[in-house]
Amino acid sequence: MSVYKPLMVNESFSHLQRRTALKAMGGVSVIALLGFPQITMASEVTQQGWRWCSKCQGMFYAASSGAMHMGVCPAGGNHIQTGSGHYLEQTGIDDPKKSQAGWSWCNKCQGFFYSRASQGAGGMGHCPAGGTHSKDGSGNYIALIGEDGPRQQGGWRWCDKCMGMFYSRASAGKGVCPAGGAHSDAASGHYATLFTP
Repeated sequence: MSVYKPLMVNESFSHLQRRTALKAMGGVSVIALLGFPQITMASEVTQQGWRWCSKCQGMFYAASSGAMHMGVCPAGGNHIQTGSGHYLEQTGIDDPKKSQAGWSWCNKCQGFFYSRASQGAGGMGHCPAGGTHSKDGSGNYIALIGEDGPRQQGGWRWCDKCMGMFYSRASAGKGVCPAGGAHSDAASGHYATLFTP
């Protein structure tokens, strides 16, 4: 039985050379914003600064500035990025074979959550900073559909309790959900996220 974990900063990706990574990126822009992850461009953009929190298993934006730059973790305190790989999230539109639109950055907890659920019974989801998630200032993100592949890590799932994206392969379990208990992947599709070696 294999034990899966999120990508670690010092893991070797000898099969992925710099030139291969640049070719794989094609015409997609890679940007690193120092402030909040607000995207105003209409075209697809790939954004650095996303990390996995080993306390709650959630995806969060770690490159924000100010007092809330590490967000609020449902496991207590702030999210931590120790041991996390360097993840990328993209803006874009629905492509049923490759991606799902409707994902946002929460300006309260720094988490990555499904905001299109607000059109149904799920609402905006429980936020560990209190109340529901807020997509104010967020870009229109997509989540990749699939599992492991070149420059992407599978095992990411949507929690139907808090609407957040979490890593389901962690040896520590499904993490801590701000709605109570562990995250639930019962209604989730299979998602992946891009990484940089």
